[in-house]
Amino acid sequence: KLQYIEGADVVVAPGDVASAYAFCPPNTTAISGGFFVSIANIGASQTYGSTFHAIILLNDTSIPVTVNATVVCAAR
Repeated sequence: KLQYIEGADVVVAPGDVASAYAFCPPNTTAISGGFFVSIANIGASQTYGSTFHAIILLNDTSIPVTVNATVVCAAR
């Protein structure tokens, strides 16, 4: 059984660099992940170990942007 877990929204100010995370619940393993962002440059999007997915982004726009990470978790 797969679960798709969406992390918390992170608001990134113009010119800032930020990270967003999504974590798997207990007794599951992170197998993949992704993100949502309207307009910004993603520097990294990676699943780390068996517990979470993280993204790093640069907001090179003139407005705040909202981003969140998603992780795909499989039952153990």
